[in-house]
Amino acid sequence: MRFVLSAFGLSLVLVSFAACSSAPEGVKNDTNPFGSDGGGGQQTDGGTSAGDGGGDTEGGTGGPGPAFTPDIGLLKTKGGAVVKAPKIVTIVWTQDPNYKTYETLGDNIGGSAYWTTSVSEYGVGVASSGGHVEIAGAPPASMDDGSNNDEVDAFIVKGVTGAPGNGWPVADADTMYMLYLPEATALLNNKADDCPNNNGYHTETTVGANTHVVYGLIASKCHDPSQNALDEATETATHEIAEAATDPHTNSDVAWTGFDADHYAWELFQQRQDEDGDACEFYEDVYYNDSAVGGFVQRLWSNKSAKAGHNPCVPVPPEPYFNVTPLAQEMITTTGTTGLMHTTKGYRIAVGASKTFAVGYYSDAKTEDWNVDVFVGDGFTVPTNPHATASIDTASGNNGTIAKVTVNVTSAPAKGNQVLVTLIASRKTGPQHFFPILVGAY
Repeated sequence: MRFVLSAFGLSLVLVSFAACSSAPEGVKNDTNPFGSDGGGGQQTDGGTSAGDGGGDTEGGTGGPGPAFTPDIGLLKTKGGAVVKAPKIVTIVWTQDPNYKTYETLGDNIGGSAYWTTSVSEYGVGVASSGGHVEIAGAPPASMDDGSNNDEVDAFIVKGVTGAPGNGWPVADADTMYMLYLPEATALLNNKADDCPNNNGYHTETTVGANTHVVYGLIASKCHDPSQNALDEATETATHEIAEAATDPHTNSDVAWTGFDADHYAWELFQQRQDEDGDACEFYEDVYYNDSAVGGFVQRLWSNKSAKAGHNPCVPVPPEPYFNVTPLAQEMITTTGTTGLMHTTKGYRIAVGASKTFAVGYYSDAKTEDWNVDVFVGDGFTVPTNPHATASIDTASGNNGTIAKVTVNVTSAPAKGNQVLVTLIASRKTGPQHFFPILVGAY
């Protein structure tokens, strides 16, 4: 889903996102925390393969290759099915001036290097075009996807029920229907404007004996007013198509969703937006124009690339990737606001006490020095009561630099004992990179 944050850390350079994630049953908000920049026009065909490193790895400032293996979160499967050979059906209104672009994207994405690089490690193979459903006449003024009257779901069910006589392809285990609402069509949720929360999602429904009819929605109207609606829509589409393939059965047997138990900090940092598209949507270097696909796309999370110390979002950008990682996390048990307990990596700190721990700067190629700031919270929102203070002794460095972070827990959370601390690697210009760490306040 595309996810929206309601407040921003004013001291940070605001980043932009675009895309969404799967919707758990009854949850269809897939929004961008800061609004999409439509790729910002900053990158064109900028993707390289996962693990490429994106630069000169022969040495230079900081030495070759990552100096430290990042202790980073990895996506895990819950055991559900993936769509191994997706057939992408593009559903459009012919009065939408962008409908041909959406059809081209649906036809091209599955055979592109972008697709193979992004989803093959999750067991998804080459996708193909499942055809087009072209609807003549004026599009509806609105469609409601609320629980009281889910017009979107009903639209899909009606179309699939009438296939193939009505021109819709027949649904099978590989079919994924992608519905593009024109900019003229408002997306509502129980009669209220859904755009502040939602510009696209994917889910499943039941049609007759088929309990796994997979579909996604892209709401063109719900774009950032300062950005290009078409670019944001294609970014959202690539995000949703990929997630529909890697986690198709959102209401039943879920697949690739959620970070591993040892890195619950990443789950909190992502605010539980945790599919392969969601895990990258918070980063400003994930949008670029891919001519082979036919528009702007969003890079997607790769466990392989993340573990190797490269940019975790692939296809990796051409620039060297840099970040900072904790070096010796402890196993702790924390309690969340709902009372659930999690045994995970982090640091145990008593209320009123402090702890100092080491972090290591790493990059996958030679690059200039970068800065590291440490924030209590997720780095985007400003906590009203942060419960801790944090500082770093070496706020600038390069590959191999070791710094010490000190966290002082000043008060206990009202519920549970989890305190999130986020390291932010950045320069004066260019993308920021984030690394969350969980503190158990005792």
